This record gives sequence, structure tokens and C-alpha cells, in this order.
Amino acid sequence: MNKTNRKKTIIVLFSLLILLLPVISAAAVESGAEIVYFENPSGNLVITGPDGENIKSDFGVILPVGAKIETGGGVLELKLVPNGSILKISSGSSFELRALQSEGGSKENIFALLRGKLRTLAARSGRGERYTVQTPSAVAAVRGTEFINEVGENGSSILVRHGSVYVESLNGSRWVTLEANQGLDTRSADYRPVTIPIQEIESIFSAFAFLGADPSAVPGAPPESGADGGGAVPAGSAAGAIGQPVTEAVARDREYETKSYSDKSNFGRWISDSLGGDIGTTTIEGNTYSKLVLSPVIDADKFRMALYLPVIYVDLFDTGSWYHPRGNNEWSFGTDQSGWQNVVSDIWMDLWLKVRYVEYGDAEFDPFYFKMGNLNTMSLGHGALVYQFANDYDFPAVRRIGLNMGYEKTVGFEVMVDDLSRPNLMGLRLSVSPFKSYKAFEMGLSGVADIRPAMEADNPGYYGNPWFMAASLDMDFLEVITGLLKMVWFADTSALAPIYRNDADAVDFPNVKAGPAWDMV
Repeated sequence: MNKTNRKKTIIVLFSLLILLLPVISAAAVESGAEIVYFENPSGNLVITGPDGENIKSDFGVILPVGAKIETGGGVLELKLVPNGSILKISSGSSFELRALQSEGGSKENIFALLRGKLRTLAARSGRGERYTVQTPSAVAAVRGTEFINEVGENGSSILVRHGSVYVESLNGSRWVTLEANQGLDTRSADYRPVTIPIQEIESIFSAFAFLGADPSAVPGAPPESGADGGGAVPAGSAAGAIGQPVTEAVARDREYETKSYSDKSNFGRWISDSLGGDIGTTTIEGNTYSKLVLSPVIDADKFRMALYLPVIYVDLFDTGSWYHPRGNNEWSFGTDQSGWQNVVSDIWMDLWLKVRYVEYGDAEFDPFYFKMGNLNTMSLGHGALVYQFANDYDFPAVRRIGLNMGYEKTVGFEVMVDDLSRPNLMGLRLSVSPFKSYKAFEMGLSGVADIRPAMEADNPGYYGNPWFMAASLDMDFLEVITGLLKMVWFADTSALAPIYRNDADAVDFPNVKAGPAWDMV
């Protein structure tokens, strides 16, 4: 390795390691979950250890990693040791303690809720705490917040009181970040958060209050003082056992984080929470690599942006062993190119490889929206031709620069491209609202082309090396918008036809000839 590359490598690694220090610091030397409260009126609360042996439910008992809990008619409250987070598990629940963050061990706390209800008040002490709650339909990632998971026969729901929770479907095709006073039903078609009135949030959490665990003792927890200024809450108060009656001012005071980061502990906490990180191994194209990843997320009202800053390597100090997506050294920024056009192109590509996605606006509610990067919700019009298309199915092994944007007024348009660097799927929709007095009526014309649908095949020519074109005509008749709900009455008609670049195999596909196959429309 020459001196220039060695110097560049050291600068990149030093920068990443400095930013990752709060993330990689260990949470604890020894870990467990202490029983701080339980009810077992029916006697069918069962706890088993990782070896399958029963564990007695009693105050002060420390449950190890791998413990499984069937509450039956009972209720259980746990305190993570020495982390300080507290959990409440309802009756009729099936719960597993799959991992606890520890020095030299797991990098996060992992719980599984297979059935029932779980309330979590996650500690936030600035030491890089990470939590994951797995359910049969989704995975929730947390770094310090208060929320309730509930799993029923047909799906699961999540309700956030403080902080934020990142939720992803099991197949990774849909994800969303829930903020304070928001909920999500994982069965919903659009995976969109629903804002819930603060009074209703407090009522729900009050009905599932901690009885033995002390919320005020959880590191980083919000103040929970009652109306009398102490810890007790007058009977009949709107917030029950959780706190004083809630107003907008009280809700603001209860936010986890102060907006000032003047002291070192708060600054470290901000770094840990804002700059998500990951250290471990990954398998790409059959090869195993180590990885150092920094993944900060910016969410400011309508603007959302997520970065992906990876060092994926075999030998950390040999840049030649680092993973190069599509053969490109993404940390070179043009230094390995010659000719100003190649240098500029490489800088542009390397910069965009660091962006997971950037979004502005909402296609359903805003006149202008813009999405670019690795996306999983690209649509065109009402979705007759393209709906919720995902170009990130093999992220991060392959990172793409997808584009989905639109503008809607009297005359509007929508555009989608699966990957600007190597486009395969492209679409355009033009629309017009001809009546100024009735803007809900709209006519749209869409066209989509998939130019390489057989690119994954070993021999595309065997199938005639086709490409597909499709078109649709749509009309909106009525539109109703009420708060979070938007209803549109519309009609669509569409058609699709393949166009073959060459004759297909004469034996297996004798009727497939070069040219458009209009008879297949």
C-alpha cells in the first residue's frame, strides 16, 4: 500500500472510530433480568431457563439470557441488570429473553413477544444502549423510549409514548419510524403511523401501569411526578398511576432529551442516538466480511434523510480487501480515476453511495414529493402499473439510486426510475385537472417500460430477450380528506405487451418471434 492510500485509510478509519465510540462502548459486564413484581393468582405463570429447567418466580430472582416466560393468568415485571430498563408483561403472554447487551457479548438487548402485551421503558444513559423487540409480524428497534407492543392472532401493534421506535416488517419490505404519540398496526396496507391524542396515550399507559418497577429510577427516563409534586398520583387523575393530567406543556416537558447539549453526557447521548452504528460480520455474494457502519438518520418534518457510511473489509488496513460495490472503490472520491469527466463521475457516485435515501413530502397529501436512493415505496398514480416497488431488496450488497417524484396542480406529473446509474424500470405519468371549480376530477395517462426483465437469466436470448411496455388511463372522480384519512374514488384501465429483441429458442418457444407481441395484450 502506498503512503497516500495508507494516509487516506487512516483518516477514514479514525473518523469512523471516533464517531462510533459511543455506539461500541459496552453496556455491562454481567447481565440478567430481575423479577421486581409478579402476580400469579391462577398458578400457571411458568418460567423456563435456556436448559429447559423451570425457574421459580419470586422477587429478586435473576433470569438469564434464553429464559422463556408464559404468564398464563399472571403478570410479570422485570428490571434489566445493570442496564436499568424495565419491562411489564401482561397475562396471556409468551415472551423470550433472547439477548442482553454485555461486554464481549451481544451488541443489543433482544426480546421476543410471541403473544400478549409488553410495556417497555428503555434506559438511555448514553452508553449506546440498543433494543430490539421481535414479534411474529415485525421487528422494532429502539434506543431509549417508552412504548407498548401487543401481539394478537391476526397481527401486532405498537404504541409509542416517548422517544422513537423504528419498525420493519419481517421480510424487510416495509419500514417506518414511530415518534412520540404515534401508533402502528402492522396489518395496515400502507404501514403509515397514526397520531393518537395525548390524553388517549396516557389513558392506555395508565391502564397498564408499572406496579413494582420504578420508572423514575430508569436512566434517562422522563420525569413522572404527580400533581402534588411527589411520586404519588391522586386517585382519579387523567393519567392514573403514570403521572399528572397531561397538557401540551406537560407533554413537551416530558420529552426524553433536552434541546441543550452543553454538558458532555448529553452530547455523548446525542451522538449515540443520532449516529446509529453497526459492528459485526456480513455475507455478500457468498463472501464473509467484517463491517464498521455508521448510519445517521435526519428526520425534520417533511424532510427525511438516512446515510450509510460503511467500511466492509477483510483486512481493515488493506483497502484492496475492502468490499467494492460493483467494482467501485466507494471511498476513493475520484483519486483512482484519470480524466476530469471520470473524476467528477466517480466523486458523484461515491457520494450517492453514502446516501441510503433522501425524501421530501408525502405523495398522498403534498402537491410535491421527492424520493431518491434505496427505496421500497415507489409508486406511479394509483398503482395499476407500479405500486410500492422496492429497489433495495439486496441492500447493502447492491446500492441503487432510485428516483420517485411528482408534482400535482392543474397539470401534474410523476416519474419513477429504479436506478439512475443503471435504469431498468422507468415510468412516467402525466395528469390534468381541467375544472377549476372541481379540482378533485383528474385524468391521468401513464407509461412504464421494463427494459431488461430477463437480466437475471443466464441466457436472456433463449427467451427472446424481451422488454415490456405498459400503459394506463385513469380518472379521479371524488376525493375526501379528513385529517389522517384520504379517500379517492377512481377508475383505471391498463394494458401490457412484451417486445422481443430476437427470436426465442425455436424448440421450446417456436411462436416467439422478434418484435412486439400485440396478441398478448
